[in-house]
Amino acid sequence: MKKIARIMFTALLCLVMPMTVSAASDGIASGNGWTLDENGTLTITEELDSTELLWSEYSTQVRKVVLNDAAAPFVWDGMFADCTALEEIVLAEETRWAEVRDGVLFGSGGELRCYPAAKPDTDYIIPEDCTLICGRAFAGAGNLKSVTLPENMMSIVDYTFENCTSLSSVSQAGGELTIFFAENAFAGCTSMDPAFVERYCWDEPFFDVTPQTEYFEGIRYAYEEGLMNGVSAAHFAPDSPMTRAMFVTVLGRKTGVDKLAAASVTFSDVEEGQWYTDAVHWAAIWGLVEGYGDGTFGINDPVTIEQAAVILARYARSGGVSYDMESRYTDTDDISDWAKGAMSWVTYEGIYTGVDGELRPKENASRAVVAQMLYKIPPVYQR
Repeated sequence: MKKIARIMFTALLCLVMPMTVSAASDGIASGNGWTLDENGTLTITEELDSTELLWSEYSTQVRKVVLNDAAAPFVWDGMFADCTALEEIVLAEETRWAEVRDGVLFGSGGELRCYPAAKPDTDYIIPEDCTLICGRAFAGAGNLKSVTLPENMMSIVDYTFENCTSLSSVSQAGGELTIFFAENAFAGCTSMDPAFVERYCWDEPFFDVTPQTEYFEGIRYAYEEGLMNGVSAAHFAPDSPMTRAMFVTVLGRKTGVDKLAAASVTFSDVEEGQWYTDAVHWAAIWGLVEGYGDGTFGINDPVTIEQAAVILARYARSGGVSYDMESRYTDTDDISDWAKGAMSWVTYEGIYTGVDGELRPKENASRAVVAQMLYKIPPVYQR
């Protein structure tokens, strides 16, 4: 939207006041509010909505940018991204609108606006007080090999590190990376490990999920496949228990169950026309669930680990396997007799691996655990 507005504004100016690029008497070229001298110094003295149109022809000759107080507030995202020879940005005068640290431009709010593409440094530690990184801020920084992000930074937008061809390491102060990167944050970064990009580049919508969240792979899979949504627009609630109604619903989604118009109500507590109705009907018809002995399904009851295992084993048509759980887990005596075969199967297949040497079969299955179980079902068992 901003770009469209900028283009419209430029067109209007061209009608009332032609904007031209001319040879400067003391340099290479100049325009309204800017001059590029023979040493490659681009001096900007005012707000320039159409800057990229004016000096684009000379962008590869820019080695230094000088901003004065009037120009400093108006450096937009990617403004100098095509200045591949740019080594340094300086302020002509002290201003409250921007700050330059070691040749890197920061905005008044602490945001990193531009890292010069030809800066010779190979490693860069972003200051801890940096609040965010603007789009294309590091674009074309070919010498850069490693970047350390501030501990409290939450996310990285698209094309932030575009064409940083030597970049191979991105870490975060304080230890493990707890941040996601936009899908195209590393576009053109040929030295980045594809496995790193695959794991950490996700336009995730949840504040309570990070790459270090337990069962992150399963959560991402369940969300991207449309099996599970968040409990709100911004929260997944990975540790919250999964109800029995929701469990058969997400399993039905995985199978492609839509609507069973001819099905009748199977359990006394399953009402017609509810979000879970068709999934419960489907699960009962296919023998995945039997409900309780009193004729109820327990739609709002949390599904336990062993209940989930039994339903999944029936879904996969597995009769169980001969697997020595006792030598691997310390609490196998806690498994109900009716669930032993199913628990043996899910542990053998790696669908569920327990916690700290325990299976905890009667504990409630969290939303994250269920997501991981669905993710880990081997393709041979997919319906």
